[in-house]
Amino acid sequence: MDPADSPVKPGRQRQLLTGALMLAMAVVAVEGTVVTTALPSVVGELQGLTLYPWVFSIYLLTSTTSVPIYGKLADVYGRRPVLLVGLLLFVVGTALCGAAQSMAQLVALRALQGLGAGAVLPIVLTVFGDIYSLEERAKIQPLTASVWGVLSLTGPALGAFITVTLSWRWVFWVGLPIGVLALVLVQAFLRERVGRRTVAIDYAGALTLTLGLIALLLAVLEGGNAYAWGSWQIMGLLATAAGLLALFAVVERRAADPVIPFGALRLRAVAVSNVGNVLFGVCMFGLTSYVPLFVQGVRGESAAGAGAVLTPQMVAWSATALLSGRLYVRLGFQATALLGVGCIALGIGVLTLVTAQTPLWLMMVGAGVSGVGFGSASTAFLLAPQSAVPWNLRGAVTSSTQFARTIGGAIGVALLGASLNARMAGTVAALPGLAGLPATQEREQMVSALLTPASRATLPADAVALLSGAMEEGLHGVYLALLVVAALNVAQVLLFARHSGRPAPGGIQSDGAAMKRRAVPAAGLLDV
Repeated sequence: MDPADSPVKPGRQRQLLTGALMLAMAVVAVEGTVVTTALPSVVGELQGLTLYPWVFSIYLLTSTTSVPIYGKLADVYGRRPVLLVGLLLFVVGTALCGAAQSMAQLVALRALQGLGAGAVLPIVLTVFGDIYSLEERAKIQPLTASVWGVLSLTGPALGAFITVTLSWRWVFWVGLPIGVLALVLVQAFLRERVGRRTVAIDYAGALTLTLGLIALLLAVLEGGNAYAWGSWQIMGLLATAAGLLALFAVVERRAADPVIPFGALRLRAVAVSNVGNVLFGVCMFGLTSYVPLFVQGVRGESAAGAGAVLTPQMVAWSATALLSGRLYVRLGFQATALLGVGCIALGIGVLTLVTAQTPLWLMMVGAGVSGVGFGSASTAFLLAPQSAVPWNLRGAVTSSTQFARTIGGAIGVALLGASLNARMAGTVAALPGLAGLPATQEREQMVSALLTPASRATLPADAVALLSGAMEEGLHGVYLALLVVAALNVAQVLLFARHSGRPAPGGIQSDGAAMKRRAVPAAGLLDV
């Protein structure tokens, strides 16, 4: 066995390092979503409504496009320096966000915060892959998945509580001690020896990938919002994205040390997991974005009602993630992944049946079943690619799985939102009961008023019925689209995932051995 692939022996220092990694992951998971419920208060104080979407978009852009670059740097220079730089950028960016004096400042500082966040999760998961054997990772990494899922889903409620009891600025500042502690512990307990090798950093690949993805995400986020989908601005962005990504593919084929290891992506376990993570991201972010919209906009419930519907998903995700690692070791990649994607499809299928009169418990059942799927699939789609490659490709491969999930969620949610807006716009414009409204903007304000009980009570009863009906129809289309995506994930796992239980010749491990023969040798034993 290559010493770079040897797990670190159990001990107190490894436990402390594990705690530091969990803290780092936790603070980023919370910070990524906690701002959602605080932002209306931010806009009220800083007066910058036109920049409202960019507080989310810029964080998403920088944290997503930087992931594969960090992964490659971690394989070249080691995990420790990349993780420390990421944590430092995140902590500094978070502290400055809380001190922002204008919306423009906040947007710029969120970009810095996102650059740090892009390094933390993939490198944390990579280090877990380095210091634990497969059997140990089957117990540890499901725990990390459940922590990430729980904190991501509870972030909005935490943000609301902090904003009401303290100030929106404390939404950023409250997690700073945890971030600083994680930084100190990683500095103290993460030790590694990285074999010296001469590499040519693929700056051209990094630049073309980043700019191409930024252009693509800008087109998806602004299409149907700031500009019409057929406008020259959106078409220009899409053409630019296509050209840059095509250029990236050409550059990578010629690069001596490419940002994304296409050789690893040709391995069956890695390819199936990355496709699965793209579709997984669409379903996960789609449900967490559009289930609350149905509960509040169609049924007239408060934010607490929306939280109650998503709670079973959070609980089921956490519980299943804790068990799915052992299931993976016993039954293998395909069985674990198939359980996950099948439950996701089943849960979404339940949601396609809901109407305004459907009892909340049925929606909670659908959310809970999908949570079982998320817990199982997230484990399978992480452990399989990590087990398929050696040390000097594990960082890039782990980062690619997180990148695939995030980019799938970002693009998927934006496209689903564009579809919903198009359905709503056409339906609302044709509603005879609203023909007397003076402007389209006022109609849009009335649609937004559906989302809070207090504002909803100010609308005429017939307008509420017509508008909520239009939203119900639009969201039904969203859930049907998510069901198609989930079904595609089931199909690709059935068709392409290998049947394997414990790693054995002919299974996932054999792919990893093949990669070892093709990989550039590099020593990387963590001395913990």
